[in-house]
Amino acid sequence: MVALIPNDVFQFSTHSALTDLTSGKPLPQDLSSHGDFGLCAFSASRPLLLIAGAPFIVDEACNLHPVAPADERLAFAMVSVFRPDSSLMFPNGKLTRKTLGTAFDEASRNSICPFSFQASFTSVKLSSNATGSEDGVVARELKDVEGFVFGYAVPEWMRGICGPRVFCWFVASGGSGDDGRPGGRAGGWVVDFEGTGEVEVR
Repeated sequence: MVALIPNDVFQFSTHSALTDLTSGKPLPQDLSSHGDFGLCAFSASRPLLLIAGAPFIVDEACNLHPVAPADERLAFAMVSVFRPDSSLMFPNGKLTRKTLGTAFDEASRNSICPFSFQASFTSVKLSSNATGSEDGVVARELKDVEGFVFGYAVPEWMRGICGPRVFCWFVASGGSGDDGRPGGRAGGWVVDFEGTGEVEVR
């Protein structure tokens, strides 16, 4: 097997095809052979998150479940072996989906760039839909929450192939007694967010 390259992107299908495809090829258990973090979908209305090598489905109320159908194939997948090698700093109250996209523009990132960050948020708007659009339907809004974001910064010229400029998911941090696993937590594909405090995006 060829060694996986950190931060390289494995992609199946195109983002613009999500609205038409209802079946695909990769199985959820195949994803870990391509990376440990990613955004995937069985169809436009059924997203799947790859978190630390484990697949999680998202229900209509934007809660995560660790049981993915073993024999159902994915219509779309973007997966990476995520190993951050640079960072962007955002001062207090300056981190939103729009400002994050602008920062990647100013950093002249003209290729797909995986990123992640842990932060406190005044607001996180989530969608149970897999299109990841900035003007998508908000299925759930979380207020004053902490959590983890992973996603891809996508150059504008690749939008139809890979997704919107900032294409990401969110998982809420667990409370007291949490076992560290995301199952049962709030999460899903991000419509928008407002970070608070200084945040390092890696």
